[in-house]
Amino acid sequence: MRIRWIIFVLSALVGFQCFATPNPKVLQLTSDQGLINGNIHQIAHDDYGYIWFATENGLVRYDGFNYKTYQSLPSSKSSLSHNFVNTVSPESETSVWVGTMSGVDNFNPLTGVFEDFHFYNANGNVYMKPGIQVCPVGSVCFVRSDDRLLYYCEMGNDT
Repeated sequence: MRIRWIIFVLSALVGFQCFATPNPKVLQLTSDQGLINGNIHQIAHDDYGYIWFATENGLVRYDGFNYKTYQSLPSSKSSLSHNFVNTVSPESETSVWVGTMSGVDNFNPLTGVFEDFHFYNANGNVYMKPGIQVCPVGSVCFVRSDDRLLYYCEMGNDT
């Protein structure tokens, strides 16, 4: 009889513990909350608490409450080079590498300026090449493109 009582009490405690554990919720972020595009190619988190989304309609920064969208503006040389963003990789407070359908950009969140890095062919002519994956290491950013070849960009050197 005593063993049954112990089993009953332990069962009751375990059952109570199960009901006391909150149910985690998975919520969807959509355009209803301000996300510009639901086609997300990559998500990255920086050291400053921001979440970055690479979308088919620009680069999006999320602070947990608000979205800030960066898009290509044809009249501006300091905007995103293309709205179709494949990848994003935050490196530091002043450097977020972005791979777009027209190449690679380096974004400075403090100034709001994008620097466009160009791909060159064997003749030295600029051509558009999508940046599919980026990996920053110091002042160099390694880039994998759609041809599966590896390229690299150096800050301040677009030659």
